[in-house]
Amino acid sequence: MGSPLLNGVELKQEGVTENRKKNVSGYSILEAGDLDEALSLLNIHPHLALNSECTIEVHEVMPMPATI
Repeated sequence: MGSPLLNGVELKQEGVTENRKKNVSGYSILEAGDLDEALSLLNIHPHLALNSECTIEVHEVMPMPATI
């Protein structure tokens, strides 16, 4: 179902810094056959009806390489 998010940080080779660039406030995992199906399912999401500033980002999950 997902969860709200707090206290974001950004991790780089140089270390960890506060991440104030993004406004990600939560996440959900949605299973769909492809991007078009995911967008179709999200098109009526109640978050989008709150106001014109509300957005949803959609990202594909990439498989992680096997560890040695």
